[in-house]
Amino acid sequence: MKQTLFLIITALLIAVPHLWGEELVPAFVKTPPKIDGDLSDQAWQGLGRELTFVGYTPSLGSPFPRKTIVYTAYDQKNLYFAFLCEDPNPSQLKGGIAPRDKVNDHDYIMVMIDSQNLHQSGFAFVVNPNGVQGDGIMDNDGNVDRDPDFVWTSGGRITEKGYQVEIALPLRTIRFKRGKEVSMNIGFARRDVRLGITATWPILATGAGVTTRLHPMTFKDLPSPMTAEILPSFTSSSNRVRESQERWGSRDAHNDVGINMKATFHSSITAEVTINPDFSQVESDSYQVEVNQRFPLFYGEKRPFFMEGMGVFELAASGNGDFLFYTPLNTRNIVAPLWGAKVTGTQGQHQFGLLLSEDDLQGRDDPSGSDKALFTVLRDRRSLGGDNYVGFLYSGREAGDDYNRVAGMDFSLRTFKDQQFSFYVMANRTKSGEEAVKKGIASAVRYLHSSRRLYLDLLWEHFDTDFNMESAYLTRNGVDKFQFGFVPQFFPKNFLSLQRYDTIIFGQTVRDHRTGLDDQVFVVGHRFILPHSVTLRGDFMAFQEGWIDKEYLFNKGRFQASCQPTKWLTLSGRFEFGGQLFYSETDPFQGHGISYSLDSEFQPTGSLSLESGFSRERLTREGSKVYTVDLFDGRLTYNINKHLFLRTTLRYNSYRKEWLKDLLFSFTYIPGTVVHLGYGALDVKQRWDEDHWTHRIGDYMKVKESLFFKVSYLWRI
Repeated sequence: MKQTLFLIITALLIAVPHLWGEELVPAFVKTPPKIDGDLSDQAWQGLGRELTFVGYTPSLGSPFPRKTIVYTAYDQKNLYFAFLCEDPNPSQLKGGIAPRDKVNDHDYIMVMIDSQNLHQSGFAFVVNPNGVQGDGIMDNDGNVDRDPDFVWTSGGRITEKGYQVEIALPLRTIRFKRGKEVSMNIGFARRDVRLGITATWPILATGAGVTTRLHPMTFKDLPSPMTAEILPSFTSSSNRVRESQERWGSRDAHNDVGINMKATFHSSITAEVTINPDFSQVESDSYQVEVNQRFPLFYGEKRPFFMEGMGVFELAASGNGDFLFYTPLNTRNIVAPLWGAKVTGTQGQHQFGLLLSEDDLQGRDDPSGSDKALFTVLRDRRSLGGDNYVGFLYSGREAGDDYNRVAGMDFSLRTFKDQQFSFYVMANRTKSGEEAVKKGIASAVRYLHSSRRLYLDLLWEHFDTDFNMESAYLTRNGVDKFQFGFVPQFFPKNFLSLQRYDTIIFGQTVRDHRTGLDDQVFVVGHRFILPHSVTLRGDFMAFQEGWIDKEYLFNKGRFQASCQPTKWLTLSGRFEFGGQLFYSETDPFQGHGISYSLDSEFQPTGSLSLESGFSRERLTREGSKVYTVDLFDGRLTYNINKHLFLRTTLRYNSYRKEWLKDLLFSFTYIPGTVVHLGYGALDVKQRWDEDHWTHRIGDYMKVKESLFFKVSYLWRI
């Protein structure tokens, strides 16, 4: 009897890993592989393991027909990964030479690592068939913030059977908890452009945080080095402005020397300080339609200091898209920072972050009358197991005697496999000028159900009239909003190559407590997903919109399409028509609007790409034109190699009557070690009348030009 019981227990212990899924155990190597895309190195011999990749998008659980062999290893300095990706037609692989982080629409391999075993977020490292890198921080919904850049090594090459990729991740790059046995959660994704499928190993089930589904791996006796980085930078700019038809003003030259210092303690806590920091942007922002906008436009962050490690500051039940509250930390609100400091990391079950920055207010009309404002943002999140957490947030802006102070808490809880609840509440105290101190509350509750065949999203948001958060991006306050999204998903078999069909039902109602008016939206749509990354969508939209003292009713139609018919061409377009409100304080009206756009990327060779985008918005009133706005954005990029590119940019805004031209030479050896040389010019339609400019008439002429040079070098100690 005892012998029988022993055999049963032994059999179960052997079977459990196979019931859970394929096992992958990293090997310790004494001689590291050379990272060049060649898998013949001695270090890889005998380590290859064919893994069963399974479809993630557009059809979860669908079989993936391409064979993928994975190699894993490590030593005292790096984690190593290699992939042999078979493909029946390697000549059709999309994966040319491209700038860093511009490989999202290529064929690629991705390594996902929850290095701290907290199931809250993870690193994402992407490599295309030619070894070009992309990286970022991945949240539990699978979204990747590609703003952060990390130091690591990759190699790739296309072969007769497909392509091969090698990766070396330095231990000083990834954060992990110390110990004789270090546990991490690791997974892989493979993108096939022609099939239009992203497949993963292990399978990433919907309704579960991505990092909770990754494969646990154990690395023994990893050293936990303290890493120090010193990043000096030199920036020089020269600008001049046309003062009259015949005369230019003198050049305004400006040189800056700065230094950024970063230290990582115990591989899990990073402190960063800047002295005379480099907050420059290498390229200008793209144009957006500015006329007839009810809410302020959102511009993404491009300054390096504000781009890395910022995910910890995000709140549950918030985000871009249909949320009123995008983010508690919109760093573009820190317009002219004099210095900055931040600390991010983990301790036990806690993730935390602290950001300090002083904003230069000189030349700006600030109610405080002060010439400086200090921003302070403090965040702590405690893991409750899995991807569940409870968190605390404080945000403050101090300028002279004025202040804006906000404190709150949030949580995210996955109650069942496919269901998630999230919540936040915040309170503020604000003093501005001679006004009395104002107080307000903001809160939101969200319920999300996500399974293979159904997506259901319920959201309620509340903002008091006096709620204000100077560090945030908030579209409006003094409102209550409820919205729902209901999306059943269907997976037809053998019907016109259709991979997935969605019915989209969306509704939203907003009560404005200042005016007593209601905004309402109801949308019914259909979405079709086919091979070659083809997506087709059509929507009918019914609106009720309150403005000033009246509620307006109107309908719209919208069509959207995108595809990648060949490896060298990507297309997307949008057409929208119907009623449109003109947001005037004195003469608002309901007119008829037409809006459309067309975007393309043409890549005739592996090194040359042309990206272009055109959009038009037109509003008429009883058949007469009120305005037409045309925007054009074109980029021609020549990639000399994966470190060096030359780019020219041309942008046009018909409303401003402006042409913006940029030329950029960029060399990036590793993130931080860069050389940028740029030239920019602005042409405006205007005429010189005796002693002043008259805008929007006359000829286009160059009115401003700039030269820009930046060099920085990263020392890792």
